[in-house]
Amino acid sequence: MQSVGDSARPATQMCVKIFVEPSQVQTNNKCLDWLKNSGLCRDQIVSITNHESQAEEGDQCLLVFYREKSIHKNPVPCDVIQYVPSPGGTWDELLEEASEALAASAGADVLALTRTAKNISDSNSQGVWFSKESGSGGELA
Repeated sequence: MQSVGDSARPATQMCVKIFVEPSQVQTNNKCLDWLKNSGLCRDQIVSITNHESQAEEGDQCLLVFYREKSIHKNPVPCDVIQYVPSPGGTWDELLEEASEALAASAGADVLALTRTAKNISDSNSQGVWFSKESGSGGELA
């Protein structure tokens, strides 16, 4: 067991799944398909981040950092992950869009806000990743 703050958290290995495609749309779709079929639970997802493979005309790279095993007694499957692209703008605008996405999907749980430095090709450079379920599965295992 690892101690985090006042709660004990079961030990588990960290893993990363990497998606690389020419456009953000393709990258996100591959990631969504993988998440829906991976068998992962909501509490296993630690972070979703994206970047470009090079400064100019690079491929879109998306990384999902996740726990190898669930840390909750009754984990919630993450087979209903959604991504809402944002047309661009500031972080404040992205946060506002995330709030709107949550309001439209009562009980949703934001997993990540992702943003690349610029748009390339048909990519949406920023967006909100969320799960329709709220919470991660109750108390720790």
